[in-house]
Amino acid sequence: MKLSPVCTVVIAPVRWSVVRICRYLLLIIGFTICGDGLAADESVQGEPSLEAANRLFAIGNHEAAERAFRELLATDLAPPLRGKATFNLGHTLKHLGRYDEAIMVFKSLIGQPVDDLEPGGHLMESYRNYRPRAQWEIGNSLFAKGDFAGARDAYEKSRKKYPFQSWCGNERAYHNYRYAFYDGICLEYLGRPAEAVIAYYQAAFPTSALYFSSDAHFRILNLYEAAGQLPALLSILDEIDGRYFSMIEMMANIHERELNPEEVEAFRPTYVIRRLLELRRLGEEERRDVLMDVVRIQGQDGVPHRDRGNWEVIEAVRLLALTPEESTADLLAALNDPAEAFSHGWMMHALGVCGTQEGLSWLKKRAAREKNIWAAQSLIYSISMGGKRGKHVIDELEKFAEHNLASAINGYRQGRFSTPVTPSPPRNIPKGFRLPESLAELDEEFAYEQSLPESVEIDSSSPKALVKSLLLKTVVREAKNPGGINAPWPSREWNDPMLRFKINAIRYQSDSEAEVDFELGLPNQMEPTTYILKKTAGEWRVSSVFIPGRGTFELPSPQ
Repeated sequence: MKLSPVCTVVIAPVRWSVVRICRYLLLIIGFTICGDGLAADESVQGEPSLEAANRLFAIGNHEAAERAFRELLATDLAPPLRGKATFNLGHTLKHLGRYDEAIMVFKSLIGQPVDDLEPGGHLMESYRNYRPRAQWEIGNSLFAKGDFAGARDAYEKSRKKYPFQSWCGNERAYHNYRYAFYDGICLEYLGRPAEAVIAYYQAAFPTSALYFSSDAHFRILNLYEAAGQLPALLSILDEIDGRYFSMIEMMANIHERELNPEEVEAFRPTYVIRRLLELRRLGEEERRDVLMDVVRIQGQDGVPHRDRGNWEVIEAVRLLALTPEESTADLLAALNDPAEAFSHGWMMHALGVCGTQEGLSWLKKRAAREKNIWAAQSLIYSISMGGKRGKHVIDELEKFAEHNLASAINGYRQGRFSTPVTPSPPRNIPKGFRLPESLAELDEEFAYEQSLPESVEIDSSSPKALVKSLLLKTVVREAKNPGGINAPWPSREWNDPMLRFKINAIRYQSDSEAEVDFELGLPNQMEPTTYILKKTAGEWRVSSVFIPGRGTFELPSPQ
């Protein structure tokens, strides 16, 4: 069965934040049906049929779950319950690989009288978002079919027509990340790597303040490696860091705060890619001792099949597997050392990924006597990473497995183990492609900022020249020195370096009076305004400002 692309939630291990705490709470709370399903809540807990269908899905009995959802939908249901059952039926059909049927079900949900702003089912789901979720799953289903152009259109429709609604900044940041990341995935699969890199950049960097995932960083690095353009990538990383360091220094000066150089360095936005490059250099040098130190994580038994935050370890494991025989010897030596007893989880995972006969035999013996359910799941997941050899080992274990080991194997058979981030190679990359070589090619905001002059002289020779120079001066001041500089009208301040302006019309009332209509604001939040100008002693001056909905403001003279 084809799988839809996985947008993995990953948070840097060293960066414990509100985002990570909330994400772990989300994993604890969970969904009734699955991570992408719509759970029942108090309003429908009295309806056992929905709960029963959800349980069938949760244990992997998708055929029975489909029948249960269809039987439920054949009855008279209130809109909220019908919406949940419809979505979960579509989700079930998608898991069964019946993508066209799933798409039809999701489309039917979009036309139902559901309330997208209905309160969500847990802490990290502000609203139900029926239509946005359904439209998003249409994109996932098309992607799973291999219709990448159709999937991209569906994701874009979700962003523009059915955007996810939330009052939570973290959740909004997550969805903004997802819009950009999946756009990049589709472009990459369509063989348009240069555009994909731009989308991944938007996912990896602008959203990272509230939401972080390593997926986009992996894909950016892999594309530049495939293109043989690592020097260009390093130059871009330097530009990104330079912009970041300048901003941090400027804000510290504004707030009269001293900077801690170590903290600034640790949180610079290019940390992930630079660390991945460092690990790959260690892999090329076959520094397995250092990579082994990365894999040693205390107290992580049973976690690798569920952990989505250890991108450094995931990369170190991949690099160790490039020399499987040698790495297996190192891993077995560590695993047989009693002093390493509390760091077995990821080392066993690495042993499985190496896929050697010796390593899988060790895992098989360990699994055969394992009693703990989480450790059993971790072992079966690790063994499954060993390719055909690993699957053969699981088949042999299944013959005598009981209790928790049998449950772990059953979970593996049902596809219930999520896969962590894998630094997968680029897809459908044409020969001789060229990726952006400067930050200005990736970031239009940065390009716009770079195009601005250092200073602007006011030109009062004509109404258009005056207004253009005034607005440009305002924009330049914000871009070069943001922090709440007064705009050229009363009672309004801006605090963003990316102001834009657009002059729409000029109307001359007489030789000495004129009106200029323009818009000023952020790229997606332009506000209309009118300047009323008068000519005095051969020079044009702004006499008043009209702001729709706010009224007219007289300006003192001289300007």
